[in-house]
Amino acid sequence: MKPSTTFFLCFLNVLLVTTPTSSSDSSSKLSDKEIQRIADATALKMAPFMQNRLCETLSLNSSSHSSSNSTVEHTVTHNMDLHIATIFNACKQHMHNSTSSFTQVISQNKGKVFATLMSCIYFYLYFTLQKSYKIITRKESWCNWKENINLPHLMSEPYHDIIHELILTIQKKYLLEEKQSKLCITQTFLQDLKTELQLLEQHLTIRQYVKSWYCFKLFPLIHDLDILQEKIARLYWLLDIFATWQTKEVLKDNYEI
Repeated sequence: MKPSTTFFLCFLNVLLVTTPTSSSDSSSKLSDKEIQRIADATALKMAPFMQNRLCETLSLNSSSHSSSNSTVEHTVTHNMDLHIATIFNACKQHMHNSTSSFTQVISQNKGKVFATLMSCIYFYLYFTLQKSYKIITRKESWCNWKENINLPHLMSEPYHDIIHELILTIQKKYLLEEKQSKLCITQTFLQDLKTELQLLEQHLTIRQYVKSWYCFKLFPLIHDLDILQEKIARLYWLLDIFATWQTKEVLKDNYEI
Protein backbone atom coordinates (compact mmCIF):
# COMPACT_ATOMS: atom_id res chain seq x y z
CA MET A 1 0.00 0.00 0.00
CA LYS A 2 1.32 3.45 -0.88
CA PRO A 3 2.24 5.88 1.95
CA SER A 4 -0.30 8.46 0.70
CA THR A 5 -3.11 5.87 0.87
CA THR A 6 -2.02 4.84 4.36
CA PHE A 7 -1.99 8.46 5.45
CA PHE A 8 -5.56 9.02 4.05
CA LEU A 9 -6.95 5.90 5.76
CA CYS A 10 -5.42 6.91 9.07
CA PHE A 11 -6.89 10.36 8.76
CA LEU A 12 -10.38 8.89 8.03
CA ASN A 13 -10.03 6.57 10.97
CA VAL A 14 -9.29 9.48 13.27
CA LEU A 15 -12.32 11.36 11.97
CA LEU A 16 -14.59 8.34 12.42
CA VAL A 17 -13.40 7.78 15.96
CA THR A 18 -13.53 11.38 17.10
CA THR A 19 -16.63 12.64 15.21
CA PRO A 20 -20.01 12.29 17.03
CA THR A 21 -22.32 9.62 15.56
CA SER A 22 -25.69 11.07 16.54
CA SER A 23 -27.74 12.39 13.65
CA SER A 24 -29.09 15.17 15.71
CA ASP A 25 -25.68 16.76 16.05
CA SER A 26 -24.53 16.23 12.49
CA SER A 27 -25.73 19.56 11.38
CA SER A 28 -24.41 21.46 14.32
CA LYS A 29 -21.07 23.06 14.27
CA LEU A 30 -18.20 21.68 16.25
CA SER A 31 -17.05 23.62 19.23
CA ASP A 32 -13.43 24.80 19.65
CA LYS A 33 -12.70 22.15 22.26
CA GLU A 34 -13.95 19.39 19.98
CA ILE A 35 -11.83 20.70 17.09
CA GLN A 36 -8.76 20.78 19.36
CA ARG A 37 -9.56 17.26 20.57
CA ILE A 38 -9.84 16.03 16.97
CA ALA A 39 -6.54 17.70 16.05
CA ASP A 40 -4.74 16.14 19.02
CA ALA A 41 -6.15 12.74 18.24
CA THR A 42 -5.14 13.10 14.61
CA ALA A 43 -1.57 14.08 15.57
CA LEU A 44 -1.33 11.17 17.98
CA LYS A 45 -2.53 8.71 15.34
CA MET A 46 -0.26 10.14 12.65
CA ALA A 47 2.92 10.34 14.81
CA PRO A 48 4.14 6.72 14.13
CA PHE A 49 3.43 7.12 10.41
CA MET A 50 5.31 10.43 10.17
CA GLN A 51 8.24 9.02 12.15
CA ASN A 52 8.52 6.02 9.80
CA ARG A 53 8.20 8.32 6.80
CA LEU A 54 11.02 10.55 8.13
CA CYS A 55 13.30 7.54 8.72
CA GLU A 56 12.64 6.25 5.20
CA THR A 57 13.44 9.67 3.73
CA LEU A 58 16.70 9.96 5.71
CA SER A 59 17.67 6.43 4.75
CA LEU A 60 17.08 7.14 1.07
CA ASN A 61 19.08 10.36 1.25
CA SER A 62 21.96 8.63 3.04
CA SER A 63 22.10 5.75 0.58
CA SER A 64 21.90 8.19 -2.33
CA HIS A 65 24.78 10.26 -0.86
CA SER A 66 26.92 7.15 -0.24
CA SER A 67 26.25 5.90 -3.74
CA SER A 68 27.20 9.30 -5.14
CA ASN A 69 30.49 9.38 -3.16
CA SER A 70 31.34 5.83 -4.23
CA THR A 71 30.70 6.73 -7.86
CA VAL A 72 32.92 9.82 -7.63
CA GLU A 73 35.76 7.86 -5.98
CA HIS A 74 35.53 5.13 -8.59
CA THR A 75 35.60 7.71 -11.39
CA VAL A 76 38.65 9.51 -9.94
CA THR A 77 40.54 6.24 -9.43
CA HIS A 78 39.71 5.12 -12.94
CA ASN A 79 40.90 8.43 -14.41
CA MET A 80 44.16 8.26 -12.43
CA ASP A 81 44.81 4.71 -13.64
CA LEU A 82 44.22 5.80 -17.22
CA HIS A 83 46.55 8.79 -16.80
CA ILE A 84 49.35 6.66 -15.30
CA ALA A 85 48.97 4.04 -18.00
CA THR A 86 49.15 6.74 -20.68
CA ILE A 87 52.35 8.21 -19.21
CA PHE A 88 53.93 4.76 -18.88
CA ASN A 89 53.12 3.84 -22.46
CA ALA A 90 54.49 7.18 -23.70
CA CYS A 91 57.77 6.67 -21.81
CA LYS A 92 58.02 3.11 -23.05
CA GLN A 93 57.48 4.22 -26.62
CA HIS A 94 60.02 7.04 -26.24
CA MET A 95 62.65 4.65 -24.87
CA HIS A 96 61.98 2.23 -27.68
CA ASN A 97 62.32 4.97 -30.27
CA SER A 98 65.52 6.28 -28.64
CA THR A 99 67.05 2.81 -28.53
CA SER A 100 66.13 2.18 -32.13
CA SER A 101 67.61 5.53 -33.18
CA PHE A 102 70.79 4.93 -31.19
CA THR A 103 71.23 1.45 -32.67
CA GLN A 104 70.61 2.82 -36.14
CA VAL A 105 73.20 5.57 -35.66
CA ILE A 106 75.80 3.06 -34.46
CA SER A 107 75.13 0.69 -37.33
CA GLN A 108 75.48 3.52 -39.84
CA ASN A 109 78.73 4.84 -38.29
CA LYS A 110 80.57 1.71 -37.16
CA GLY A 111 83.95 3.04 -38.23
CA LYS A 112 83.59 6.33 -36.36
CA VAL A 113 82.22 4.64 -33.25
CA PHE A 114 85.10 2.14 -33.20
CA ALA A 115 87.68 4.91 -33.68
CA THR A 116 86.12 7.01 -30.89
CA LEU A 117 86.04 4.04 -28.52
CA MET A 118 89.67 3.13 -29.21
CA SER A 119 90.71 6.77 -28.73
CA CYS A 120 88.98 6.91 -25.33
CA ILE A 121 90.68 3.69 -24.23
CA TYR A 122 94.07 4.91 -25.40
CA PHE A 123 93.84 8.27 -23.59
CA TYR A 124 92.63 6.58 -20.40
CA LEU A 125 95.60 4.21 -20.45
CA TYR A 126 97.98 7.03 -21.34
CA PHE A 127 96.92 9.28 -18.45
CA THR A 128 97.05 6.36 -16.02
CA LEU A 129 100.59 5.59 -17.15
CA GLN A 130 101.48 9.25 -16.85
CA LYS A 131 100.42 9.39 -13.19
CA SER A 132 102.35 6.25 -12.29
CA TYR A 133 105.37 7.48 -14.31
CA LYS A 134 105.51 10.65 -12.18
CA ILE A 135 105.52 8.57 -9.02
CA ILE A 136 108.32 6.35 -10.29
CA THR A 137 110.52 9.26 -11.35
CA ARG A 138 109.88 11.48 -8.31
CA LYS A 139 112.56 11.15 -5.64
CA GLU A 140 110.14 12.01 -2.81
CA SER A 141 107.93 9.01 -3.59
CA TRP A 142 107.94 6.22 -1.02
CA CYS A 143 108.69 3.67 -3.72
CA ASN A 144 112.07 5.44 -4.08
CA TRP A 145 112.93 5.52 -0.36
CA LYS A 146 116.59 4.50 0.00
CA GLU A 147 116.69 3.64 -3.69
CA ASN A 148 120.50 3.59 -3.60
CA ILE A 149 120.28 0.41 -1.53
CA ASN A 150 118.79 -2.66 -3.14
CA LEU A 151 115.82 -4.21 -1.40
CA PRO A 152 117.41 -7.55 -0.27
CA HIS A 153 120.26 -5.69 1.43
CA LEU A 154 117.83 -3.19 2.98
CA MET A 155 115.72 -6.00 4.42
CA SER A 156 118.80 -7.55 6.04
CA GLU A 157 119.58 -4.44 8.07
CA PRO A 158 118.53 -4.26 11.76
CA TYR A 159 114.84 -3.54 12.20
CA HIS A 160 115.30 -0.87 14.87
CA ASP A 161 117.68 1.16 12.72
CA ILE A 162 115.40 1.00 9.69
CA ILE A 163 112.21 1.89 11.57
CA HIS A 164 113.92 4.74 13.40
CA GLU A 165 115.11 6.26 10.14
CA LEU A 166 111.67 5.73 8.54
CA ILE A 167 109.89 7.51 11.40
CA LEU A 168 112.28 10.46 11.12
CA THR A 169 111.63 10.67 7.38
CA ILE A 170 107.86 10.60 7.96
CA GLN A 171 108.08 13.37 10.53
CA LYS A 172 110.18 15.56 8.27
CA LYS A 173 107.84 15.07 5.31
CA TYR A 174 104.48 15.49 7.00
CA LEU A 175 105.20 17.57 10.08
CA LEU A 176 107.72 20.06 8.72
CA GLU A 177 106.77 20.28 5.05
CA GLU A 178 102.97 20.11 5.26
CA LYS A 179 102.60 21.08 8.95
CA GLN A 180 100.09 18.38 9.79
CA SER A 181 99.15 17.31 13.29
CA LYS A 182 100.60 14.13 14.72
CA LEU A 183 97.21 12.45 14.65
CA CYS A 184 97.02 12.76 10.86
CA ILE A 185 100.58 11.58 10.13
CA THR A 186 99.83 7.86 10.22
CA GLN A 187 96.71 8.12 8.07
CA THR A 188 98.41 10.36 5.53
CA PHE A 189 101.44 8.09 5.26
CA LEU A 190 99.34 4.94 4.82
CA GLN A 191 97.12 6.66 2.27
CA ASP A 192 100.17 7.72 0.23
CA LEU A 193 101.52 4.18 0.31
CA LYS A 194 98.21 2.73 -0.88
CA THR A 195 97.92 5.33 -3.66
CA GLU A 196 101.39 4.55 -4.98
CA LEU A 197 100.72 0.82 -4.78
CA GLN A 198 97.47 1.18 -6.70
CA LEU A 199 99.04 3.25 -9.50
CA LEU A 200 102.10 1.01 -9.86
CA GLU A 201 99.96 -2.12 -9.98
CA GLN A 202 97.80 -0.49 -12.66
CA HIS A 203 100.99 0.34 -14.53
CA LEU A 204 102.04 -3.31 -14.32
CA THR A 205 98.64 -4.51 -15.56
CA ILE A 206 98.67 -2.11 -18.51
CA ARG A 207 102.17 -3.27 -19.37
CA GLN A 208 100.97 -6.86 -19.58
CA TYR A 209 98.14 -5.91 -21.93
CA VAL A 210 100.40 -3.78 -24.11
CA LYS A 211 102.84 -6.65 -24.33
CA SER A 212 100.09 -8.99 -25.52
CA TRP A 213 98.98 -6.39 -28.10
CA TYR A 214 102.55 -5.79 -29.38
CA CYS A 215 102.13 -2.02 -29.23
CA PHE A 216 104.90 -0.80 -26.91
CA LYS A 217 105.68 2.04 -29.33
CA LEU A 218 102.29 3.58 -28.65
CA PHE A 219 103.03 3.76 -24.90
CA PRO A 220 106.51 5.23 -24.39
CA LEU A 221 105.93 5.79 -20.66
CA ILE A 222 105.95 2.09 -19.81
CA HIS A 223 108.75 1.14 -17.45
CA ASP A 224 110.85 -1.96 -17.34
CA LEU A 225 109.21 -4.95 -15.68
CA ASP A 226 112.01 -5.50 -13.15
CA ILE A 227 111.90 -1.87 -12.01
CA LEU A 228 108.15 -1.99 -11.52
CA GLN A 229 108.26 -5.21 -9.52
CA GLU A 230 111.12 -3.94 -7.33
CA LYS A 231 109.30 -0.70 -6.47
CA ILE A 232 106.06 -2.51 -5.71
CA ALA A 233 107.95 -4.92 -3.42
CA ARG A 234 109.63 -1.94 -1.67
CA LEU A 235 106.25 -0.38 -0.95
CA TYR A 236 104.89 -3.61 0.52
CA TRP A 237 108.01 -3.90 2.68
CA LEU A 238 107.55 -0.35 4.01
CA LEU A 239 103.91 -1.05 4.73
CA ASP A 240 104.87 -4.21 6.64
CA ILE A 241 107.55 -2.69 8.87
CA PHE A 242 105.42 0.37 9.65
CA ALA A 243 102.42 -1.81 10.56
CA THR A 244 104.68 -3.88 12.83
CA TRP A 245 106.01 -0.78 14.55
CA GLN A 246 102.53 0.68 14.98
CA THR A 247 101.24 -2.56 16.52
CA LYS A 248 104.09 -2.60 19.03
CA GLU A 249 103.41 1.01 19.96
CA VAL A 250 99.73 0.30 20.56
CA LEU A 251 100.55 -2.73 22.73
CA LYS A 252 103.11 -0.70 24.66
CA ASP A 253 100.61 2.07 25.41
CA ASN A 254 97.80 -0.26 26.42
CA TYR A 255 99.65 -3.01 28.27
CA GLU A 256 102.90 -1.22 29.24
CA ILE A 257 105.12 -3.81 27.62
